[in-house]
Amino acid sequence: GILACSCVFSSHAAYMSVQTTTVRRQALSKAAVEVQIELYRVTDELVAHLKGSKKADLAALEARLAAVNGKLSGGAAGISERERADLAAELKQICGLLSDTRALLSNAGTAESSIEGLLKASGNGSRQGSVDELTSLVSGLKAASEDPAQAAWVFERMKSRYKNRPGFKAQYGLMDDNGNFTVSSMVTADGKTVEIVSCRIQKIFGADKKLIGWEVVSQREARQAALSSLAKEALSTLNGGAGSKDLTAMVAALCELHQSWLKKLGFIGAAAGPEEEIERLRVIGESNKAFGLFLVQLIRYRIFVQEALLADAVPVGTRFEAWEVGAETPAGAQIYFHEEREGGVVYLGLHFLFKDQTTRFQGQSLTDETALIVVGDPVTKRAVRTKVAFGKDR
Repeated sequence: GILACSCVFSSHAAYMSVQTTTVRRQALSKAAVEVQIELYRVTDELVAHLKGSKKADLAALEARLAAVNGKLSGGAAGISERERADLAAELKQICGLLSDTRALLSNAGTAESSIEGLLKASGNGSRQGSVDELTSLVSGLKAASEDPAQAAWVFERMKSRYKNRPGFKAQYGLMDDNGNFTVSSMVTADGKTVEIVSCRIQKIFGADKKLIGWEVVSQREARQAALSSLAKEALSTLNGGAGSKDLTAMVAALCELHQSWLKKLGFIGAAAGPEEEIERLRVIGESNKAFGLFLVQLIRYRIFVQEALLADAVPVGTRFEAWEVGAETPAGAQIYFHEEREGGVVYLGLHFLFKDQTTRFQGQSLTDETALIVVGDPVTKRAVRTKVAFGKDR
């Protein structure tokens, strides 16, 4: 089954289908709708300002968000606790984007030309997609403005990301097949100009960890909090109470219940494909909405972890629970994101420490198409290191 502790669901297409077909937000009250509309309006105006399509008064936007916060924190009549929590989460995100925007832009509310190009190239999707992408970009640039090395890395990373979007190639240099960039520059918040010379992104890999690692840690904590809330609600509808506030224990209990539910509903063995996985989730969601929402959130969380790992965006030393990575791991095993070196090549991947003190590392190279497996024996104190080629698709 998709959500057994030993499995992981990695189909983005299937997830998006589930998201649009089985997870619908409950109808909002009239008071909540008014707050939601105001948040949408502020969001659209801020996104338009960042992308240069329509200038906005940032101070005025800040005042409007403060007014919304006053309504939510002041216990506005007609808004339920669930609605208040959802709206507060949206408010927090847009307030964070506005705060970082004001710190990044000049007193006149404008961006230096190189930053302006990045802003215009980002956020071309839905409202929420634009906010998510701009939040990541602006917070990264804000952090980078305090550190020239970070600024160089962020600027080039974004150039690489958006280089195929219309109008971007003419303004910025391209990244060639060897990962090299042409010379360009950006101006940080304190007015310093940072020159970026041609270099491989991996040569400044250390700068990656500080910025992207912080984002992953922050998002991971927020996603775990959301998952924990859904887990408690699901368990309360299934057996009368969570029984434990520990997320790992709750996930284990719900994964076990998921398997028993599948059998009761007539689903035997592993799903034949994404379509059947979606059908299974749909049936469970119709039978118990809270349980269905938890299962979808768990899928979403695991996809987030997978993408962070594949992007080499997880800080070395980060510890994971088995349920987070979907690994078939014996009870009591410890899992860490780890770095190994072999022949001058850096490998990043998961390091497993088992109860008998046996260890296993499996990671991929940052610079070539090879992987490294290291198995450690606690008795002989020796490790068997195996290097394999895996092709161009990581």
